[in-house]
Amino acid sequence: MNRVVLTLLFVFFGAISSSYSQKIEDVGAGVIDFLLRNPKTADKMKSDEKIALDIIGDLLKTEGQRKHELEYATSGRNQILIQSSDGRQAQFVKNENGKVFLLLDGVIYPISQELVEEASGRDKPAATSVNSTTPDFAATESWFEQPPYDLHDAFNSVCPLFTFKWADDFDDDGNLDFDEFRQLKKTFFDNENFRIAIPYRTRSDFCGRISWTIYDGYTGAVVKSGAWRVGADSWGGCQYCVISSNELPLGSYTVNAKLIDECSDVVVANNTDLEIIQGNSTTRELSYLEKEYRQRSISSSTPKGIFLCSGWQDTNKNGLYDYSEFRGLNSYSYSLSKDTLLVSVNFPEKYGEVVIQLWTKDGKLLATTTKNYQRLMTGAIVSGLKPYESRDPIDIMQIDNIGEYRITVSFVEGGTYEQQLVISP
Repeated sequence: MNRVVLTLLFVFFGAISSSYSQKIEDVGAGVIDFLLRNPKTADKMKSDEKIALDIIGDLLKTEGQRKHELEYATSGRNQILIQSSDGRQAQFVKNENGKVFLLLDGVIYPISQELVEEASGRDKPAATSVNSTTPDFAATESWFEQPPYDLHDAFNSVCPLFTFKWADDFDDDGNLDFDEFRQLKKTFFDNENFRIAIPYRTRSDFCGRISWTIYDGYTGAVVKSGAWRVGADSWGGCQYCVISSNELPLGSYTVNAKLIDECSDVVVANNTDLEIIQGNSTTRELSYLEKEYRQRSISSSTPKGIFLCSGWQDTNKNGLYDYSEFRGLNSYSYSLSKDTLLVSVNFPEKYGEVVIQLWTKDGKLLATTTKNYQRLMTGAIVSGLKPYESRDPIDIMQIDNIGEYRITVSFVEGGTYEQQLVISP
């Protein structure tokens, strides 16, 4: 899974001109109040709402693009910290899926996708309902009903691709017939799991592979890709691409699959389109990735909550993070001149996206990291390292000096937790 470090970006807001020629020193309290109402659109004739759009729009740009329009005190990649005129401090955060959140007093407030689209200047996607008329899969169904090819007369083919949620061999014949696939559709919520089916048939002399690519339907950028080796199969085979909850950002996509015969250099291909729309708490599913991680790595004895350690070794070789295998677990203090400090998160009753933040004792924010789901030993604090200068810069949180600190973990689905940290000489 791709992971993103969000380096702190301090922004001082003041009077805004249409050309942004002046630094912005302070944001009116109305900007935060407006966003807390979870608006779907903004009125640019109202200054607070226009400023909110400008901040979100600037966050969506690259760091280099921002410098030309808004003069920030310091620059970062995926977050903006603002100070409102009534003394509140709020942080705008963009995660790896392009979602935008407002963090205020330890609570995460998602910004509606409609407002993000408006701020980005892109046309809003047409309203879509997953309960609308089922797409026409007649060509796919017809392909499944065809008899097997004669091995010598067969030609390589890729059936029209289709997307579905689940399937079962109801008649126990060892094969999945077309009517055994369920929830065939082309629109899915961003927080649900689904699969892409790639049916194919090959000649008896076939030697090669199937490659697949998911393209952003708006930009054409490659979002995800993969390949499988396949052999001769005149009866027809099927490969499945698994898409986890929160793996694809909101938007439209084109999926292309190619059947590549490496012996004859013959390539056949087929496509399908799909759309990801914003879900809610009722549509949320635990992702395949998170399920696999928990089953593969977490045991009943794994320490709970936010916990600190200086290392871990799988002494019993079972692949699980057992309690007794952590070194320096939750010590009173840690010396960075001697140890690497690892920050871990394990809340068995909580799931989904998390925001991890490191603070000084007096409330200065030092670092922010977002993750799509909980992972143990997720943050390394190493003396002398600066962000983006280590071998694994993704998880680095930098400590300024010896002293006392706070680590907070906030879940997008709700709930913020805290752990004290003492750094000694």
